[in-house]
Amino acid sequence: TGVQLEVGSTATDFEYRSIGEELALCQRYCTVVHPATSTSVGNGFVRSTTTAYASRPLPVVMRATPTLSFSAAADFEVQSRARVDDATGMATSECGPDTIAFVATIGAANLVLGDGMYIRDNNGGATITASAEL
Repeated sequence: TGVQLEVGSTATDFEYRSIGEELALCQRYCTVVHPATSTSVGNGFVRSTTTAYASRPLPVVMRATPTLSFSAAADFEVQSRARVDDATGMATSECGPDTIAFVATIGAANLVLGDGMYIRDNNGGATITASAEL
């Protein structure tokens, strides 16, 4: 502690940031959603018998609208009514700097149009990466 390294020949004032401040600054560029097994990555509604749309707020406002990338589709599942269906695809829906939205597709026409649902982790490996890199 108490040491600050800089490039160049001119020193600037010592700057101390808490871990929380540093994390928030980093999350403006990239954040990863990695829920515990069988917990939600987003809540939403069923748009068709095979597609479910969900959204979730980001922990901080990102520097720009992020690009989303998903781990394997098999890492996600859709919980609707009293059933759970494995996802066969994951894609970006509408996003903004403070909220991400995405769609899960399932293989069989098991969903009921207009139902509430949530997309959740299937096996402990689900991740959604929101990147707003320069």
